[in-house]
Amino acid sequence: MARPTSGKRRGAAGRTKPSATAIALEGELGIREAEQLRQNFIQALSSNDPVQINVAGVTAVDTSIVQILLAAVRTASRDGRDFDMVGLPESPIPGFLIALGLISSDATAEDAADALRNTAA
Repeated sequence: MARPTSGKRRGAAGRTKPSATAIALEGELGIREAEQLRQNFIQALSSNDPVQINVAGVTAVDTSIVQILLAAVRTASRDGRDFDMVGLPESPIPGFLIALGLISSDATAEDAADALRNTAA
């Protein structure tokens, strides 16, 4: 699991986007990593920068991690913050949301992202 980093991002057209806090998650994430992840999200959401979470490197999650993701999405939404999650198709998160019954078995990664946003609202 990685710590938040800030910096300029390049857009599709090569333009520099505003500074963003990026968090890249990797490997198996469970209860042992939950507190550090929560602290990383608190730190990232305390700045005024947009937040981007990359979950493409995640290989496994448990309920504690999904709860923290939902809380981060809810906090960002409540505070009107720009919060983007990338890499969902490559991660096990959509499958976990299917197992929880939050999305249907034929759902897409976009459906998973919508479920995270809507469940957190």
